[in-house]
Amino acid sequence: MEKIGAKETKWLLILLMLSTVTLGDIAVFVSNSGTAAFINCICGLLIALLATLVVNLLIRHTDMFEVFTAVYGKALTSILGFVLLAVTLMNGAQKMELFSRAISEFVLTDTPRIFILILFSVSVLSAVLFNLEAITRYALAAGLVFLVFAGIIVFSSLSEARYTNICPVLGKGRVVNVLNMLYVFGDVVYFYIISGYIRNRRRSAFTASKAVIGAGVITAVLTLFYTLCVPYPVSEKYTYPLYRLASLANYTVVLQRLDGLVFLMWMFLGFISVSALTLFAVIIFARLFNLSDPRAVSPAFVFLVFLITLTGFVSEKAVNVILPAFAFGVMPLTAVLYKFKKSWRKKND
Repeated sequence: MEKIGAKETKWLLILLMLSTVTLGDIAVFVSNSGTAAFINCICGLLIALLATLVVNLLIRHTDMFEVFTAVYGKALTSILGFVLLAVTLMNGAQKMELFSRAISEFVLTDTPRIFILILFSVSVLSAVLFNLEAITRYALAAGLVFLVFAGIIVFSSLSEARYTNICPVLGKGRVVNVLNMLYVFGDVVYFYIISGYIRNRRRSAFTASKAVIGAGVITAVLTLFYTLCVPYPVSEKYTYPLYRLASLANYTVVLQRLDGLVFLMWMFLGFISVSALTLFAVIIFARLFNLSDPRAVSPAFVFLVFLITLTGFVSEKAVNVILPAFAFGVMPLTAVLYKFKKSWRKKND
C-alpha cells in the first residue's frame, strides 16, 4: 500500500471523529449535561489528549499490531484484532445507517432507502478500490471545505446567540458525564493501525494528538454555539442540531438557506467515514491473515458493511464503548507494558 502524509492522516481522523457530531451527537451532549455540554466536550478532549500523548511518547515508531504482538503474543493479538475488526465493521455500518437516514429524510425523500444504500455502497467501493492515500488526500480537501462551511454556519447564527442560554454555566450540577464524551474520540484508535503507512514516522508522532485537539475544539465550538442559540431544554429535542443551527440564519437572500451546506457536509463526511472504516477493516483483516494484496477482499467487505446496515445488526453501545476502551484504555496500558518490557530486555542483554 502506498505511503500517506501526516497532515492528510490528521484530517482523515478529524473528519472521522466529527462524522456523528454533525448529526445527532450534540443533542446527546446537551441531554446528558444540560447547559454544561460544551464544558464536558473540553473535559473529554483533555482526557483523550492525555491518553494519546502517553501512547505517542512511548511507541513513536511502531504500530498497534507490532506492539500487541511484542506484549501479548500472536494468539491474544489475533483475538484483539478480530474484536477490533468486528467493531470496525459495525462502526462503518452505523455511520452508513445514520447518514443514509439523514439524506433520506431531507434530500431524497421519495427515494427508497435500499436505493440510497446501494448508491452509498457503490461510491464506497470505488474509494476503497483506490487506496488509503486517495482517501487521505480527499479528507484533506474536504477538511478545508468543512471548516469554511462550519464557519459560515457559526457566523450566521451569531445574531441568535444569548449568553443567558448557557446559564448556569455548570448546567445545574450536571457535569458528571465526562467519560461519556470519550466515544467521540474513539476513532483515533485507527491511527495506530495505519501509522506504519505514513511517510515520515518521526514527523507523525503527534498526529493522533493533533487530530484529537482539532476534533475536540470543533466539537466544543459547535456545541457552545448550539447551546447559545437554542435554549435548554428545547435544545435536547432536535434530532439534527447542526441543521437547526443552520436554519437560524436569516441575514440576506444569500444566507437565508444554509441547510444546503449541512446536506453537503453530511454527504462528504458520510462518504469519507464509511470508506475509511471499510478500508481500515480490510487492513486489519490483511494484517491478521498476512495478505499481500488487501484490495482483493475489498468488495466483500463493502458488501458486508452494506449487509450489516441493511439488516440492522449494529450495536451502537458496543461501538461507543469498545472503541474508546481500545483507544484510551488498552492502548496506553499496552504502550506502558511495551516500554517496560523493552527496557527490561535492554537491562538483561
